[in-house]
Amino acid sequence: MRSLSKKGYIRPRNQAEPISPEEEHLLWTSSFSGRENLQQLLNTVVYLLRLHLALHAVIEHKQLKLGENGQIQILFDEHLKLKYMLYKENASKNH
Repeated sequence: MRSLSKKGYIRPRNQAEPISPEEEHLLWTSSFSGRENLQQLLNTVVYLLRLHLALHAVIEHKQLKLGENGQIQILFDEHLKLKYMLYKENASKNH
């Protein structure tokens, strides 16, 4: 397989490196993330979804469903009088 990859027939797998604490600090202190504008907010939401929901591929983002039968539900805690988001992982995920 390596020889095929070297000849250009098979693309080598790109494995992402984990984000270091220093890199994450840079994300939070730079203009990449935040709530000052729409792009910052979008970057922040996507980063946090990937971080906390373990979404790695674009297809996983596109397949997220909101609602009673989806992975994400918006619920209300009567005791605390707060809305919260409940995430249920897909049974097909294997990581």
